[in-house]
Formats: sequence, structure tokens, C-alpha cells
Amino acid sequence: MKKFTFVVLMIALSFISAFGQNAVENDSQCTNQTVEKISSRGISLGMSQEETLNLFAENGKLTVVSYAYLQGEGQTKFSTSEIDYQLLLNNLQNRSARNFGFSIITLAPKDAMKFNGISRYDLGFLDNRLAFFTVYYLKPKWKNHEQFVSKLTETLNLPKPDQIDGNSTFIKCGDYTVRFGEYVNDDARYALSVSANIDEIVGQRGKKAEDEQREKDIKTFEP
Repeated sequence: MKKFTFVVLMIALSFISAFGQNAVENDSQCTNQTVEKISSRGISLGMSQEETLNLFAENGKLTVVSYAYLQGEGQTKFSTSEIDYQLLLNNLQNRSARNFGFSIITLAPKDAMKFNGISRYDLGFLDNRLAFFTVYYLKPKWKNHEQFVSKLTETLNLPKPDQIDGNSTFIKCGDYTVRFGEYVNDDARYALSVSANIDEIVGQRGKKAEDEQREKDIKTFEP
């Protein structure tokens, strides 16, 4: 479990980092407030861990999704497991303490009616607040990536990107980035991601901790 958690954390941070590097800047039309209004079935940035987890809980249990890419089969294998609400909350807070305030989990919703057409969510928390989420859609069966991007930008009141690139399209909105993804080896082929600048914040915290430890070691150094 520790290895899986570390791998997911590294993937998440590298994925979020790519947001800022590839995003299309469009500050005149898209601001922080634009993104902060984005909601996916009641899930939006800034929610507390408890508020977020409550949307996925039923009778004190949540469904955690694990996954691994099978190179030989050319597809991603998913598995699910049930976990107690309080245990998951404790696990997230422990991960946060080890990772400069950041933790991430993938959950499958239990309420089939409320989350109709949705496979799962990646949920990233910074200082116990939702700072990143990806929602994976099972339907509609979009004709192509361009149609998916066009419909979501219209629905979410986002500016249309100047260019739609392959299976990943990014839009920069103030301090946030929105990504439209396509995954050809996933039943939930299309996904929407919304993220704060987590990599920058976590990176600054990591550097500060490293600098402080260096100064401490220098002060106590003996030749």
C-alpha cells in the first residue's frame, strides 16, 4: 500500500505539473472565479476533506479504486476495495503530513443516480482542502476529443482553446488549470481535470524544508 501511495503521489504531482507547462493562457476571459464555480455533481475545489468524502460514503464505507497499466495487454486494470470512512480520513491526513500538506485518493461513487455516467474521481487535497480533481466519464460516447472539449467549455463557461492538441487540451485560468483528457485504453475514455498550482506550492515547501535542514546540519556539523 505504501508503494502504491508513493507511485500515485508522484504521478499526480507530475501530471499536475504538466498542467502549468502546457496550459493555454487566457486570463482575459478565464479567472480564478471562473474555475472556483466549476462543480461536478457537487464536487468543487475548496471543499474540506470531510465534505468531499461524505459524497462518496455509504453506511460508513467508501470504495477505493486502484489501477495498474498492463504493458502486455495494452490496457489499464482497475480494482476496487472497501474502506472505513474514518480509516481513509486518517490515511489521507497521515499522507498529507509526510508530503508537505498534499494527499491524493481515487474513489468510485456509490450513488449511481447522482453520479450516473461517471466511473471514478481522482481527488487531491492540499491542507485538507480539495485542490485537484479529475472526473472520468463513461458517457456520453463522444464522437471525438474536439466534441468533448467544445461541449464542456460551453457548459462550464470557459474560453475555447486556440488549439486542441491530440488527447490533452489545457486552459489556464488565473491560478488554476483545466484539462480535458482522452484515454483510449479506458472504458471511461474522457475526463475533466481541475487543479490549483499544487506542484508549485508543494515544491516551495519541500525546498524550504530542505534549506532548513541544511542550515541545521551546518550548525551542528563537526569535522
